[in-house]
Amino acid sequence: MGLGEKKRVDAEDQEHSEGHGKKYGKSRSHDPTFNGPIENRSCTDVICCLIFLAFLGGQGYIAYLAFTTGNPSTIIYPTDSQGDICGVAAGKTNLTSLFFFDYLACFSSSTLITFQCATPQVCVENCPTKTYSIWTKYILELDSSNPVGVDWSLFICQYEVDPENEVTKNGRTIRNLLNEELCASYYVQSKPLFGRCLPDFLMEVENVTEAPSETPNGRNISDTNLEVFAKFINYIQQSEQIQSVVDDFKSTWPYIVGALCIVVLLSFFILILMRWLMDVVVFGSILCLFALLAVGMYYCYDTWLCYRDGEEKCYSMPIDDPSNLFSYPQSESTWLAFAIILTVIAAILLLLCLVLFNRFRLAAKLLGEASNAVGMMLSTLAWPLLPFVFQFGYVAFWAFVAVYLASAGDAVFEVSNAPSDSPVTNGTTCDQMTFNASLYAPANCHFVSYGLPSYTIYLQIYGVVGLWWMLNFFIALGEVTLAGAFASYYWAFTKPQDIPSLPLAYSFWRAIRYHLGSMAFGALIITIVQLIRALLELVEERTKDASNVVTKFIFCCCKCGFWCLEKVLRFISKNAYIEIAVYGRNFCSSASSAFNLLMRNIVRVSVLNGVTGFMLFLLKSSIVVGITVGAFYFFQLQVTSGENTFYVVPDINNVWVPITAIAFVSFFITTAFFGVYDMAVDTLFLSFLEDLERNDGSPEKPYYMSNGLMDVVGEHNKKQKKHKND
Repeated sequence: MGLGEKKRVDAEDQEHSEGHGKKYGKSRSHDPTFNGPIENRSCTDVICCLIFLAFLGGQGYIAYLAFTTGNPSTIIYPTDSQGDICGVAAGKTNLTSLFFFDYLACFSSSTLITFQCATPQVCVENCPTKTYSIWTKYILELDSSNPVGVDWSLFICQYEVDPENEVTKNGRTIRNLLNEELCASYYVQSKPLFGRCLPDFLMEVENVTEAPSETPNGRNISDTNLEVFAKFINYIQQSEQIQSVVDDFKSTWPYIVGALCIVVLLSFFILILMRWLMDVVVFGSILCLFALLAVGMYYCYDTWLCYRDGEEKCYSMPIDDPSNLFSYPQSESTWLAFAIILTVIAAILLLLCLVLFNRFRLAAKLLGEASNAVGMMLSTLAWPLLPFVFQFGYVAFWAFVAVYLASAGDAVFEVSNAPSDSPVTNGTTCDQMTFNASLYAPANCHFVSYGLPSYTIYLQIYGVVGLWWMLNFFIALGEVTLAGAFASYYWAFTKPQDIPSLPLAYSFWRAIRYHLGSMAFGALIITIVQLIRALLELVEERTKDASNVVTKFIFCCCKCGFWCLEKVLRFISKNAYIEIAVYGRNFCSSASSAFNLLMRNIVRVSVLNGVTGFMLFLLKSSIVVGITVGAFYFFQLQVTSGENTFYVVPDINNVWVPITAIAFVSFFITTAFFGVYDMAVDTLFLSFLEDLERNDGSPEKPYYMSNGLMDVVGEHNKKQKKHKND
């Protein structure tokens, strides 16, 4: 960048600043005593701090209530008709599976939620391994008082019911046992799913009609319960997919961990290298990114042509079931979509790079300054681990509380199988301890579900709001802490001598000691917007069947508007946190001050800060795309030994499972690492703008910025000083 262009850019910035100075406040004046984050500060946003602490107290009380009244076993394990938990209750520790006497009684939508239905359920050691119908097998012996040739060991009955003894000694018949649901009239070959014995015929839609068409209670398969059956089948198929994904993770987790370790080392290496070879790293990463995109486009187009032309090694299958993720990589249309998406991405990135190329060197100077700051405070690279631990710990805490709270209910029993002339009515609650089964036979009192108090749903909502608020609070804590540390670096006149010791630790202490309320206030604003967006999604989902084009358009506009609002608020909050870390003012004052400062220098904001953000995005993308492409070829790598050819990695169901996991987690790892750089850039940039307003380079008002940043604006200190206060 020539001297003439520097002067022209600076003149444009100065003219723009003067034109907007009155509108966006006065430029900051020189303060000879200011040398970084002030130490003499007081607590900010005290009211919000008290509200935040009271909210956390409420969370603590809910946790106490949940842990003292909840029992997660009622959710994890199935419960029989007596309200006892299979595999947990005394005397039933070896009975881990739940058997339903009549599956046709379970064909209702409520069963999908509660896993309970109006038929006796008993805990069994193993699910039935064959199909057997007592009603059909012994149809000639149903009313006999002395049946012949009956294999009593094949009967599955309620606890303490001995079918042979009931028929031969107590005067009952097999029909009585079946009608009174003391024993199951049939059972089918089953296998356990989440502890419930599920018939094998449920696994295939076309075999649903193989179920018994009618039972002694007159239940049969209808169009209504067949639809519910289809929902069961879809749920099972999805669970099988999930299980296969879990199996793939078990087989490939060492390779996934190894790839993520490479991402960590590569990110760390690039960040360190940027301190000395900024231009080489930035432009080299950009070239690598486009090279990887080119390789990806070539592979996708080549694979698409292979499927389209029907080559022997490629077979295109239609995507009949969108929920079956494993079918997508074998579809011709999938690879064409991948190729088009990569082409569009590459074209957009190339266009942006060409447009912003002249500004890349200017942005590289700012990134170089951030590299120096990170290099002098290497502890900042490890800092993202602490907010992550806080967030992970709170998510785990919330999950435990939510599970315990969802299980904090009492067992509810209802009457079932009552005839029309019975003194008791089906569906009414009953007490199993006092219910006279012999008096009201064949009616029985069976377990339905665990009834939760009506206020439980409000406590769960309280917990979800608290979860979002705390996650945003931890983000704010991380940004305030980093901003304070990097501001200490910038406002040190002689580096590194004037940088205070342990700047990150002191910044963290100032944030916790003085600015809990401000961070909580900023996090609450973001949380409210996120809650509104979530409510819009919920309302749209609940009304999608009744929606028309107009309502869909309105929902789309609302969601887009609130998404943009959230991004704007995050930008404002981030700059407000920088002002809070430096000056110790409350959130609103800091947000207003930062906004006015940015608007007074809007040209530099758009040119420098925007371009540096884009460059960081390219650096992150190059690492993520590179490790993803490498993983793709590694998991398909074959080794030939003699006449045998085998894959390097174990046999897995779908190669895209570990690849997707590596790409997804790599994105978060690089975001965490480069997030430190992003915060450094924003803090240094805001300090840079203040430096330009406070100082003029004279011996009385020297710039604090580095020589590289002085080159960006075409300025320099007229006389170097060993120390500002000398």
